[in-house]
Amino acid sequence: MVRVARIHDAKAIHKLLMNYAKDGMMLSRSLSDIYEAIRDFFVYEEGGEVVGTVCLSICWEDLAEVRSLAVAEGRIGGGVGRLVPNPFVRRPDRLHLGRGARVADTARALSAYCDAIVVRTYAQRELEELAEAASVPVVNALSDDHHPCQALADLLTVRELLGGLAGRRLAFVGDGRNNVVHSLLEAVLAVVRAATVD
Repeated sequence: MVRVARIHDAKAIHKLLMNYAKDGMMLSRSLSDIYEAIRDFFVYEEGGEVVGTVCLSICWEDLAEVRSLAVAEGRIGGGVGRLVPNPFVRRPDRLHLGRGARVADTARALSAYCDAIVVRTYAQRELEELAEAASVPVVNALSDDHHPCQALADLLTVRELLGGLAGRRLAFVGDGRNNVVHSLLEAVLAVVRAATVD
């Protein structure tokens, strides 16, 4: 039987995933990561034992990614791997994804399932609309106007390699009208409180 994973399934899910990770067939996931993402998992249970699992990662609107699909060794070839993702075929309908739903409706639906929404999109306007309607924090992973995750990674690299920004002159080489330079300027201003743009 396929069902939504519950918190007490986390250790069984972790064991299934680690069986594949130890052989390099899948990226490993920590037990704490599974606890944090338990709402994204479904399990296939047979005789009280979890013999299959799958995780759905919602990327944006009509894009959702199936991750961490694993089946117990003794059940490989028995169809569990085809059955456990089946709820995901229906789940986008319940979340209003990919059906022409308004962004605000999607935000409210995702807010009911998630503690935060991380969005990677090219539509800044839709990202802002999503953030306005969501009742949980919305993180901009990339939009056409901003790329704060890249800016943060760049500043952390400067800190790691040069010891920080104090007394440093930074140059951005390239199109000064793109999303990365916008976020770098904002990040530098937030960190050092002053920036010169040449």
